Amino acid sequence: MRLSNCIWLLVMGIAVVGMLRMTGTEQASLDVALIYFPHGRPGPTDGPADLESYLDADSRQNLHRVLQGFKEQPILGGEVQGFADSRECGSPVECQEVSYRRAKAVYDWMLLNGLPPWQLRGPSGFATEYAVAQDESEPQLRLNRRVSFAPFFVDEKR
Repeated sequence: MRLSNCIWLLVMGIAVVGMLRMTGTEQASLDVALIYFPHGRPGPTDGPADLESYLDADSRQNLHRVLQGFKEQPILGGEVQGFADSRECGSPVECQEVSYRRAKAVYDWMLLNGLPPWQLRGPSGFATEYAVAQDESEPQLRLNRRVSFAPFFVDEKR
């Protein structure tokens, strides 16, 4: 993969990275992968080993795709960013805590599953900032209960 392709991805402000993979023509493609969470999860006592037990099948698959993608492209890393749905928390402080727990659960799970720490930043919780739901329906609010990855280049000097 050419460095110019990677720079282009970052310059364009890609907010979520799934993974970069090489195609037969050596062009990079980006698969966006978000991890969606059920209402209120993870709870205060849930650990990283519990993460997959409460994620739906698509989110579990995305979690593994992100992990594999970062392992295959060690020059890329991601800041783990968590978000919350305004209905699942009673105060801004509680929303911050829920969003941080989400990011922390994914961050710790990635480390537990062999991703080197230098490929991760965060975890960061953004509460209800950057909401993407179009209305107050459950399918839309679910879109706010997510973890995403903001890409960065890993420092070769580490």
